[in-house]
Amino acid sequence: MFTHEFSQCTWVYLMKERSKRSSIFMSFNDIKNQFGKTIKILRSDNVKEYFSIAFFSFLSSQGMLHQSSCSHAL
Repeated sequence: MFTHEFSQCTWVYLMKERSKRSSIFMSFNDIKNQFGKTIKILRSDNVKEYFSIAFFSFLSSQGMLHQSSCSHAL
């Protein structure tokens, strides 16, 4: 599930394996098609699929930053 922070518009993608999460994000063009905007910051909840070298390379090539939440916040 991807959520646009300001508008709360949500896109849901069903997947059989969690390992597909980063590849789904890399092919995610709906926000650009619907709003004419690009993603600047990806916020995630410490999902391990978002911490691969290939994914970081993709984000930097697109000019995106990755912010992750604390895994054990009090």
